[in-house]
Amino acid sequence: MKIPRLVLSVCVLAMLFMHSHAFGAKQAPPFGESLEWNTGSDENPSLDALAGKSVIVMFFQSWCPICNGWSGELFKQVGDAYGDDPKVVLIAIKTDGGDVDDALKYLSSRTDTDKWLVAVDKGGVYQSQALGRNELYQYMWVKPNGEIGEDDGSGSFLTGPGPKRFVIAHSKDAKKYKQGTWKVIPDSVKLDGALDGAVDLAEKGLFLSALAEVSKVSSSAPEEDVAKLRDAIANRVSKSVEKHKLVVEEEESENRYLSLLALEKIVESFGSSAPGVAAKEVVSAHESTSWVADEREAASDYESIMRRAERADDARSRERITKALAKLAEEFPNTTYGRIAASAAKGG
Repeated sequence: MKIPRLVLSVCVLAMLFMHSHAFGAKQAPPFGESLEWNTGSDENPSLDALAGKSVIVMFFQSWCPICNGWSGELFKQVGDAYGDDPKVVLIAIKTDGGDVDDALKYLSSRTDTDKWLVAVDKGGVYQSQALGRNELYQYMWVKPNGEIGEDDGSGSFLTGPGPKRFVIAHSKDAKKYKQGTWKVIPDSVKLDGALDGAVDLAEKGLFLSALAEVSKVSSSAPEEDVAKLRDAIANRVSKSVEKHKLVVEEEESENRYLSLLALEKIVESFGSSAPGVAAKEVVSAHESTSWVADEREAASDYESIMRRAERADDARSRERITKALAKLAEEFPNTTYGRIAASAAKGG
């Protein structure tokens, strides 16, 4: 089951659902269905797959003439600072409409887009969910453990008039963005150059795409190196399974349901492989439990309320949405979406 799509207009979201970090203490919410990516495949990036990486997310809008005057330097400086480090993943998300081609066209004149994962956030839904507000330019730093380390306006810069030196690229303590990070392929493991493309995909958390690339070039690389890369990817996914299993089995964890969803995604993606089988065992053990049933029902009810909220264009309608959220929170107080509903109702 996928996390339900939040189909709210930005104005309704801003008025009713300002629930920054609702998934736990500063925990970045999973990338949702409002995001359209440039990966060119059925596999989309996920923060779960990027665990262990430092992820810098830049939210931007292309319409602002003033912002366009300095955005080129912003993307160039951030790209130059971190774009060649496999322990740091750069993500640029356009929030003012259009499609991925529009986002790539805008960015291509400002930075090397090969250094970035690029997406369009329909309605700015993910931006609001993650940061609780929609500004023209914002950044979010997701730490290797999945927590939001900091967020601010991307336009912040150190100098006055003249050439701008952006904080996120030139902060004196910018080394913090690389602390606690690690690579899927350690520096000690040297692989044949024919596998460079697959390695790059793996370091961006696109494991299925990496494995597909390995299959394409396997005849051009030593069998030993091919096996090392495949094993490294399998080990990375297996570690993710182990992490989520611990969270799912921790009854007091507020991220329990999100971990179950992550395991379901691993089952879907990795099927009969060792990580897929291990993930399926955990999912099967909990699928028929009462807590999962409550989570499913709360998620379904929340999605229904969100569909109604899209049409809430007057004070009375918004009041009814707030009451529905409060009722959901009361009925399912210990569920993920019950907690989100409680936070949203308080902001209504």
